[in-house]
Amino acid sequence: MKRVIFLFYHGQGHVIAFSKVAKILQAANFEVYFSGSRYFQPLVAHLGFKFYLLKTIPFGVGLETWVNVINKKRHVYFSALRDRITDKVFSDREVEIYWMLEELKPEIILLDTLQATDFIVLYPYLASRGIKVGMINSMLPLQVLRGHPPLNSDLLPDDERMVAKAVRKMLWNKLKKSWKSKLIHLGFDDSLIVKRRIKKNAVPNRYISGIPNLLNFAVADVCEFILAPREFDFPSYEPQPRQFYVGFMTDEARNEVIEDGYGRTAEQILALKKDEDLKLIYCSFGTIAPKQVNIISPFVQKLMSLAVYENHILVISLKSSTELVTGFPPSKNIHIFSSVPQLEVLKQADLFIGHGGLNSIKEAVYAEVPMLLYPIHQEYDPKGNAARAVYHGLGLRGNAAAESIEQMRLSIKELLSNPSYKRNIQKLKSKDAQYTAEKFLEGINTITPILS
Repeated sequence: MKRVIFLFYHGQGHVIAFSKVAKILQAANFEVYFSGSRYFQPLVAHLGFKFYLLKTIPFGVGLETWVNVINKKRHVYFSALRDRITDKVFSDREVEIYWMLEELKPEIILLDTLQATDFIVLYPYLASRGIKVGMINSMLPLQVLRGHPPLNSDLLPDDERMVAKAVRKMLWNKLKKSWKSKLIHLGFDDSLIVKRRIKKNAVPNRYISGIPNLLNFAVADVCEFILAPREFDFPSYEPQPRQFYVGFMTDEARNEVIEDGYGRTAEQILALKKDEDLKLIYCSFGTIAPKQVNIISPFVQKLMSLAVYENHILVISLKSSTELVTGFPPSKNIHIFSSVPQLEVLKQADLFIGHGGLNSIKEAVYAEVPMLLYPIHQEYDPKGNAARAVYHGLGLRGNAAAESIEQMRLSIKELLSNPSYKRNIQKLKSKDAQYTAEKFLEGINTITPILS
């Protein structure tokens, strides 16, 4: 049996995003492994895949300080600086990657685009053992191209002058961030760490992308699978060679964990919706960082007040942050959970309110639910995803920090009353259905061994 390893980035959303294509590979007689931190082992097992534990982290992506905080080092800055100077993160990663390859002997490795630096670690073994590698991206392309809004921008492509300005600003900010990192780390910033390991592992230039990118390092001349349909992106983007859009690949049969609280309340919610002919609004912002609490807490309070006033049912999922909404008077319309089975809730929802994460957007498209998006994460794709949702008429977007309750009310009214949003979603869903398992497997078959 052929064996494939998903080397995924440290995030639950990445595991979930890859689950459908992993099932496609299983059905095609591949033995599928997910390889990463122990924290994700229960989720991987729950989804039905094998797991290979990696105790190390990707190098060259700025995680040294985080690791030393987690390890409760007394002098975090100096410990992190030492790790950078000695290349400890790379060396530890190299040892684990070697033993992973020795034990599993994969035919194919699908490497998460967000940890592309693992390609540098893998390269000597890929070339010598004939292992095939492809990149797999749970977001839209991260390349920054002239005339195309960067993925972390909220611009639409129509305003060419503003798009050009946004590209210049993004590149300038990236340069400033690099200078600041060099100063803080005495020259041993991520770019230096990456460059010296590229040289040591003799990675050919053909595999190093020279196109500006939101990441510090990107791989070239290797198949990259984008987990979205081409039709969701802006028309201005020109796919790079060997870059494949494979569709949203929503895992509609995903075995979701149902929280006891939701399981006991679901029947009551649906009965209320049916008996009183109410609209159900589902709101989820994923995991909320401490710096976002001051934005989300008042926003959710306004949303709850609005739901009660307009007599809508509101189901809120706030992960471990349910304390943000304490003190609100009990109401039969408001239901707050730390987690819900999202696919199940979306099937009953009339409107989805979220932060612009691609997993939630694709699941809303699958459930044919209009979206009201409030990007609160500044890095990577939420702003860009929200802009694309608006561009294609799938929903509206707002500013969670500045939105008045009246603006929110008008947006919700528009989305609930105007059928064009649902029609546009249905059109996109129909186009997404054309990205089949067979086409994905055809793309997998185009992966070629790495050359030395």
